[in-house]
Amino acid sequence: MLTRTAIHKASVLFTAGLLVLICFCTSVRAQDTTPKLNVQRLGERSFFGLEVLLRCDSSYIALTSERVFTTQDDGATWTEPSVPLTNKSVVDILPRGDTLYALTANGALNISTNHGLSWTQIRRYGPGSVNRIRNINGYVEAWDHNNAALSTTHDNNVYTVRDSTLFVSTPYGVTYTLTSSSLLESSCITADDSLVVLGRKRLPTIQITLNTAALEELNMQQLPPEYVSAVQLHGGYLYAGMVSQEGVLYRRRMLDGVWESVSINRNLEPIEVRRFVPSDRGLYIGLREHGVAFLSAGQQVAYPLHDGLGGAIPQSASAFQDGVVLSTLTRGLVHVKRCGSDVDLFTTTLPYSGEYALAVVDTAVVVGLQEGILLRSITAGRTWDTLSLTLPYASINRLRSSDNTIWICTTEGAWTSKDRGTTWQRAFTDLPSQSIQDVYRIVGGWLVRTQDESYICPDNGAYSVFHPDGTYDHRPHILDVDVNRGVIFAVGYPGIFVSKDSGATWRVFTIPDDQTLRFIRVFDSRVFFTGVRGQIFYVDVTDLL
Repeated sequence: MLTRTAIHKASVLFTAGLLVLICFCTSVRAQDTTPKLNVQRLGERSFFGLEVLLRCDSSYIALTSERVFTTQDDGATWTEPSVPLTNKSVVDILPRGDTLYALTANGALNISTNHGLSWTQIRRYGPGSVNRIRNINGYVEAWDHNNAALSTTHDNNVYTVRDSTLFVSTPYGVTYTLTSSSLLESSCITADDSLVVLGRKRLPTIQITLNTAALEELNMQQLPPEYVSAVQLHGGYLYAGMVSQEGVLYRRRMLDGVWESVSINRNLEPIEVRRFVPSDRGLYIGLREHGVAFLSAGQQVAYPLHDGLGGAIPQSASAFQDGVVLSTLTRGLVHVKRCGSDVDLFTTTLPYSGEYALAVVDTAVVVGLQEGILLRSITAGRTWDTLSLTLPYASINRLRSSDNTIWICTTEGAWTSKDRGTTWQRAFTDLPSQSIQDVYRIVGGWLVRTQDESYICPDNGAYSVFHPDGTYDHRPHILDVDVNRGVIFAVGYPGIFVSKDSGATWRVFTIPDDQTLRFIRVFDSRVFFTGVRGQIFYVDVTDLL
């Protein structure tokens, strides 16, 4: 039994401990005094690397670091606004501008009218009964190429190898023959006006100069002794595809004979090249089990075309006319229309780049390329002008548009234009950090997020460092911002930040099990955000105000 003294001591200790606990909680987590949030989840699907969430009528469009999804039932189901090629074992390709035909090993002839964003099967043949596509007077069909002989065409001439003899035929008959035992092991063929090149399984590739009948074995250099399955002369290069390589093919400069590798983006598995198909736009590559890839002229990375927008790697989005324009790493600019129910290429004239930064002001679309070049189109992507500002030594982090003003955020500062990119001025030059990640318009100024800090920058030119009240385990930082009706909503560590006085003071809300939040958007009465696990949550706006 406890004595009166012991009870008194225990009571004193409990009261003191409770006071210490209250003081500790108040000093360490000032935001714990805010109301508890009623957090809801938008569906059950997780989106790692969510970059953009758009609201369109009753639909949402979600752009992740790899794919695009839409939902019309508050996240219960998510679909992709494009149809991929159902069978990826491609045996032949026929390009016609933005229209592509692809024949797969199961005998399906497929068509895409938007350069691979969406695919439809238009005809079905017996498996193994056809292996080539041809266009006869506008009618496209698949047919059975004679596998007993290797042949290719160039400018209406036909180049054929039978046994040990090469035949060159024009529309007027056979005009050239060459016989050599070296031709017996031929596995693939390509030709132009003066050259014929033959891949010979695991033997060195042969080059035949027609006007001199010279036959030469090409030095394969670093190419391993793999089976050569396809060759193609195109754009001053000889391309060689192998049966088994780790996601690459090879090309050789015809002038100096140096081989180099060409990677296929996002493919690290062994590949077998079945078919090269050249065009004015670039080189199409048919792969066994890995679909269709496209190599733009002058580039060293080929991009898949068979997955629709899957693996497109969206980077940014801007509202445009009846929908949204997406900038994607592997597909360039894509126009998502009718709330995600329709997709199309926004442009076919934009150069290929390793990065695309995008902003839209009025009717002007401005794009920043990886090389530091800025392009502008006022014709909905049909034509492009090169802007006067170039950034060859800085990486473009973000393009923003606000109040008919364009902002460019780079690793070496920010620039702004009030005339749709015609003239430019430096901005925020007084900030200690000049690796500027993003800018956001707030009442009376700007919130500028750099690689090191976030700053509140009033229009008068002064600045202050973002620093909410309270003591935290780590330095609070911002990763994303949305401004709605003058209120700043931001996320980062340790949660959600809200300011109703242009960043002078902040309320901080933490979310259980998600100390760091990465994305925030406000639509109507809801505030949407994501945690490190990729789940999309929302709370009522009134809970944060």
